[in-house]
Amino acid sequence: MEKKDRQQPAFKKILDKINTKKDAASKLFRSGDYNGAIKLYKGVIEITQDIIIDFPLFKSEVKREEASIFNNIAFAYGKDNLDTKQIEFCSKVIDRAPYIKDIQVLIKARLRRGLAYEQNEKYKKAADDLMYVRNFEPYNKQAQTGLQRCLKYIK
Repeated sequence: MEKKDRQQPAFKKILDKINTKKDAASKLFRSGDYNGAIKLYKGVIEITQDIIIDFPLFKSEVKREEASIFNNIAFAYGKDNLDTKQIEFCSKVIDRAPYIKDIQVLIKARLRRGLAYEQNEKYKKAADDLMYVRNFEPYNKQAQTGLQRCLKYIK
């Protein structure tokens, strides 16, 4: 633990840099420049990959940060109706599930991926993701209606 404590200030400095870039990407997203936001977010991901090499003791924190960024990238791809890319980045979030403390991050990723699967007519995969969401949020209207649509095609 002592080594991690010594590395904390340097790690925090890099996190501040990441947060500055994420804020800039978020501003682009809010202005409707989804492609610009995606480019910035992907630049942040490159930084996180270097951090894991330089700060292996902070792997959990970095993986959680990556999950958040991948969720943002997936959302931006969804805004541009690029369902295959949205599925890819939601899957990256879900792959980091062991590191994620906030279940809402996974619920968002499963909902977005499920709806994107539905758009790609992959109804079984969509239903699995939407059922996951329904298990945690039984009254989630998007999951509920998406699941109903998918079940019509599965039967």
